[in-house]
Amino acid sequence: MKASPQEVLHENVRPNLWIFAVAALSVAVAAAAILPLTRPQDATWATPASTKGESAAMPLWSAPVVNGAPANPAVLKFSRAISFYMSFNQLSRVATMSDGVGAPVRYQGRLLLRHGLYGHAMLAGNQSSITYSAKGNIDLSKSGSLAVWVTPYQWKNVRRHVPWMMWLDIKDHGRELIVAREGNRLNHEAVEFWGSSFGNKGKGVFPGSTISWQDGQWWHLLVVDWTPHSISACVDGKGWQQVSDPWLGHATRMTGTIKIPREPVTQQCLLDELMVFNRPLSGGEVWWLYRQGWNKVTHSSVGKVGVEPK
Repeated sequence: MKASPQEVLHENVRPNLWIFAVAALSVAVAAAAILPLTRPQDATWATPASTKGESAAMPLWSAPVVNGAPANPAVLKFSRAISFYMSFNQLSRVATMSDGVGAPVRYQGRLLLRHGLYGHAMLAGNQSSITYSAKGNIDLSKSGSLAVWVTPYQWKNVRRHVPWMMWLDIKDHGRELIVAREGNRLNHEAVEFWGSSFGNKGKGVFPGSTISWQDGQWWHLLVVDWTPHSISACVDGKGWQQVSDPWLGHATRMTGTIKIPREPVTQQCLLDELMVFNRPLSGGEVWWLYRQGWNKVTHSSVGKVGVEPK
């Protein structure tokens, strides 16, 4: 039987509708791929099942792409707790995420980037530094924590003098928190941290923590937790050291700053994925952060850089 004009019209329109629907879906997917990273509103995230050949303790995350580089899965997991985040994935000094002001209040030298653990990392020690306002981004008068990945870059063998290397210098509410590599102690160039207020200083040291650090070998995770009465820190999720009552006296009205690094240094390193949290991290959360380094390892300019086994 010959089809009616209405049936012919319906048959011709149906495939066109399918073509239109597929085209619209393609445009929507493409648009979603270039949207900037935003802070998720829902703090509940499901851990995907591990795939064949992967340990169940190392979940694979479908992280979004930020500036052409895979985003750190910690951004998804700790979205409500992150108050300041610098990914260094773009040639910009503006923070990736910030509860305060993301633009720096001052800077020195050029911002140089190298391949990092996630996308790019900042080359520290090349006569450059970036300073941000602490207001809204970090609060040393309350409990909190920070995490940053570090790896050596063109370190030289020093026979007589080990240069002191500053990574972070944070000042807020009359208190100062410093994370650095100790100097002047040959073969004992430890990672150190301390807090001070009104000349009082509480210092913690990890003996020998950087002796085995070599170019192109491992990334190392530094985590510092603080409360109004103590500071605790660890390297690669182990060897926790604590300093009690590092901040004595009362808070003063001091303009707070976050400086990366505090001053030019003679030896270089790479800093990546600096995150400040508005609460202390638990031991399990620190271990989770450390394990994520196994998931996204890139090739740096000094060779393949991995994460040292715990």
